[in-house]
Amino acid sequence: MRALLLCAGLLVAIPAGATEISWSVKNGFPVFKNADAFQDIKKLWPASAPASEFLAGRDAKWFRDHLPKTHETLWNPSSGLYDKQALFSRQHVIAVQATGAPQNSTCRWYLNNVLQGLPVSCDSTTDITISRDNQSIPLRVEVSGGESAKTDVFVKTYTILALGDSFASGEGNPDRAAVGSSRPTDDLVKGRNILREGGMSDKLFTQGADWWDTTCHRSLLSWQSMYALKLAVSDPHLVVRFASFSCSGAETYDGFFRAQMQPPVKNISSRVAKWPERDGGNYLELTPVHSGEKPQQARSNTVMLNKSQLNAAINLLCPETPYHDSQKDYGREVTTLIGRKYFGVVKFDGCPKKLMPVDEVLMSFGGNDTGFSGVVKWGLVPTGIYPTSLSTSKNPILATVGKGANMGKQYWMNKMRVVLGVIDPDDAAKASKTYLGRIYDDMNEALVDNLSIDPRKVRILLYPNPLKTPFQPYCEARLNMGNIAMTEKVVYYMGGLFPKNAKAFMFLINEQNALKIENDFIEKLRADQLAAIKSTKWQAVDSQPAFDGRAICSVSPECSGSGVCPYAERFAWTRGGEKKDDHPSMDPITSFARWEPYSSERTRGLRTANDAFMTLARFNSDGDLMDDWFRGSVHPDAKAHSAIADHMSLPKVEELPQK
Repeated sequence: MRALLLCAGLLVAIPAGATEISWSVKNGFPVFKNADAFQDIKKLWPASAPASEFLAGRDAKWFRDHLPKTHETLWNPSSGLYDKQALFSRQHVIAVQATGAPQNSTCRWYLNNVLQGLPVSCDSTTDITISRDNQSIPLRVEVSGGESAKTDVFVKTYTILALGDSFASGEGNPDRAAVGSSRPTDDLVKGRNILREGGMSDKLFTQGADWWDTTCHRSLLSWQSMYALKLAVSDPHLVVRFASFSCSGAETYDGFFRAQMQPPVKNISSRVAKWPERDGGNYLELTPVHSGEKPQQARSNTVMLNKSQLNAAINLLCPETPYHDSQKDYGREVTTLIGRKYFGVVKFDGCPKKLMPVDEVLMSFGGNDTGFSGVVKWGLVPTGIYPTSLSTSKNPILATVGKGANMGKQYWMNKMRVVLGVIDPDDAAKASKTYLGRIYDDMNEALVDNLSIDPRKVRILLYPNPLKTPFQPYCEARLNMGNIAMTEKVVYYMGGLFPKNAKAFMFLINEQNALKIENDFIEKLRADQLAAIKSTKWQAVDSQPAFDGRAICSVSPECSGSGVCPYAERFAWTRGGEKKDDHPSMDPITSFARWEPYSSERTRGLRTANDAFMTLARFNSDGDLMDDWFRGSVHPDAKAHSAIADHMSLPKVEELPQK
């Protein structure tokens, strides 16, 4: 008891007015114009929490309501550039508060010994604008009836430049996913022609999808964006300047070095056009039209973006207006893998002043260069057909008719594989082994010479193996019924050639083909990447852990037993079709309203064609379906992107260099 009284006496003896100053930057992610958008995220994302934990507590409606729309960010979709003056502004608003001040006291705030406005209640926070970052500024508070306090305000900044392809842009994960209706799906069988239906695809949707940048299918739910946001919420005194030029479909020489041809969406931004001159250089090597004449740039009749990712980055980092500077010949141009082109002459922009420094570059390149999606299609797009029952008839005439019908189906199947850009794994692996190291060397040289990037600041994605054999039971059946939308896509774009044969197409990856894709391409690509990354001194971001236990057709235990399969795990729209497996994992989604695109409970890590259709569907003003939803097929979901971001170590803010 005596000890307790002594302790109580000590507590009474301590002055109650031990005032301390707490402060934080209001907008730690200035690519958002409004600090409230950042604060909405920060309130729900504790400083030490992983991105996956933040994502797990949100659903598509929350993202639709809270993620800033394009015009609420510094990105200009018409120019393909950012408001760099705003992004690199050294002026910041900080929220300050005096803790430990007596109740009902008033505070006078002084920044650099200059009084900041009128006295305010010490019980609330006060906004103060500072005019410079990366410098120490004295802050003092005088408290009525209490102790004064002082501290130094030092706002640190960290600039992240993001470049890359669909694995970088967040393909498959629009900021505002499509919203499904309650209309039943039980008639959505193969051959239903749902892509030809009326407004909002025959009332299957109530709202269409929308992106941070629709043209490139760039999302704030990509691993690049979530990594940057995770860093921004980790320290109240840090400002993360984030700018991404990633674009779905980008390749190294068709995207990074030169303006990308045929971006995902071509008709909503003025930056997509048939430009008279391609930014970053010609598509073919510069060749004289006539002997002895100056080489002329080859023309193109296709639409393309107005800027290469490299020149867009130069524009971002240049304090003034860039100019057309120089060109470099990366060697004889090579064409391979269904028209992919490497090397040749590239044109660079220049800057009259020193570029703004970059602290970290996040990239994903090489997958499209080596035909990754085409290889997946090699396994997914059917090689075989469901034979007609007549072909096994004991009647020789009927059997002959049936075999003829099978041959017709197989002919159109082979033709379809060519149209869809199927690439043999062996051909892709050969291209990777032959060219990937040189491609990465060229990119590294450009980053060093044109952006002054230290190679050790570059982090590049190591592509995953999302197949992960051996498959679970009923895997092939789930993929077949989960890709009805892919069948409809083929029927829609091949016109009247084979709609009657649509039910004969099996869009699935069997285990034998999956093994070949894994062993003969993906593992070799990853090995080639690692060797090239080591040569450039970049850092690898291994995306494989994001797919551990999340293979392309994985389901939870509830779907493997005799229980009820959760809606988040379901693949099929209907029990119709050629396979009617009575298994929980084949239970259909009864309506698109039941689909939650960003469920943290979903086991599979890649989106099926059905998933992509329900998540990415966009519509014009007349309610007609746009065709870019298909690009989301066989791409990671947001849960996988968050896991990639969590696998990356954050820089230690206290160890960031002085600027």
